[in-house]
Amino acid sequence: MKNVNNNFKEKINNITIKNSYLLSYLDSIKNIINNPDYSDLKKQEFIENSWVNIIKEKLENPKFLINSHSNKLYYIIKKEALDTLNLLYKNNNKKKFPFFSEELHKLEYLIVTYSIAVNNYSRLKLTAISNLVGENILYLIYKNRLKKSSNENFISYFNWKKELKIDLNDEIKIKLGYFYLTILSNYPQQILYFEYVKEENNTEYYKLNFNEEYLNYIKDNIIIPLSSLPMLCEPLEWSCKSFGGFLD
Repeated sequence: MKNVNNNFKEKINNITIKNSYLLSYLDSIKNIINNPDYSDLKKQEFIENSWVNIIKEKLENPKFLINSHSNKLYYIIKKEALDTLNLLYKNNNKKKFPFFSEELHKLEYLIVTYSIAVNNYSRLKLTAISNLVGENILYLIYKNRLKKSSNENFISYFNWKKELKIDLNDEIKIKLGYFYLTILSNYPQQILYFEYVKEENNTEYYKLNFNEEYLNYIKDNIIIPLSSLPMLCEPLEWSCKSFGGFLD
């Protein structure tokens, strides 16, 4: 594990990317890794708790949006997609998501959706990506609720999902992930679209693809999700099929 940690630190420290946004994002991760006051455990916890906020702070900084050469993509996520999400929130999503309909209109959930879509569209089908997006957003909802509750009311993520009967099947996670992917595919955003595929053996499915108009912007603004970064310390054991590995 130590060699993996050292290799990861070395790769991060040696990065020389001309891409302003990706470099800024990785610089933030690098600063955490190089902080001598943190143990590897503390560094890992800090990265897990802050990677989405690092991106969110950039998107909420008007000066950054003005100075960025690729601000068109940021504008779409920060303004148009978020406006659509807020509109859907006002029109009430209680029927679709009765257990957490009041907590869905957050910029960070769009960031997570975009990040997972970009990093998985070429290898996973639409259903699998929807499930992955839904799982990650559910976990953020759980963490946000946990912050608001007292220590006496602590409940594990596994038990929280069990209480809501979410782990009985993947339907709610797929529906939740698909909901956010649809926001990025609908007009006026249309960053991505769903493509129907029928293979020679008659297997049918949908996959994600990105609008060619935004390909250069996307290449210049890849957001690396936490799941794609090596860990800096020993991971947790997997407590169920969808949760484990990370500390938080």
